[in-house]
Amino acid sequence: MRAAIFTGTREATWTEEWVTPIRDGVIQNGFIIHGGARGVDAIAGQVAFELGVSCLPVKAMWRDGNVYNKAAGIVRNNDMLDILLNIARHGWTVEIRAYHHDLHEHSGTLHMMRAGLSAGVPVLLNNEPWAGLPGEPVQEDLF
Repeated sequence: MRAAIFTGTREATWTEEWVTPIRDGVIQNGFIIHGGARGVDAIAGQVAFELGVSCLPVKAMWRDGNVYNKAAGIVRNNDMLDILLNIARHGWTVEIRAYHHDLHEHSGTLHMMRAGLSAGVPVLLNNEPWAGLPGEPVQEDLF
């Protein structure tokens, strides 16, 4: 059995540029987790639904009453990773699949990828293995 977190840009649209690689990733996984946001998350969720693949959206809690929680995305990413690691403890193969064209500007996706690597989870960027930004070692103490 396989499971994956799908993460990426909120700017992804329903074009073949995004849908085809995401569909290819969903097909390879029996269970997917995503952050419930627009873009990659929404596309992965819809593709999973169309293919009959089980899917768990884990939404960030950006507001607590009238208070804005600026750390909500990081908290959500950590929650998704905890779920994935628990699945792995039951013998499933797990991975993180990120879809993005400019990681330098989007810390949420990059955080999810770094957190996965630090936890020993394989990470794919646009369906290719990813081991960190060029010249940037992954440091476990970043998280």
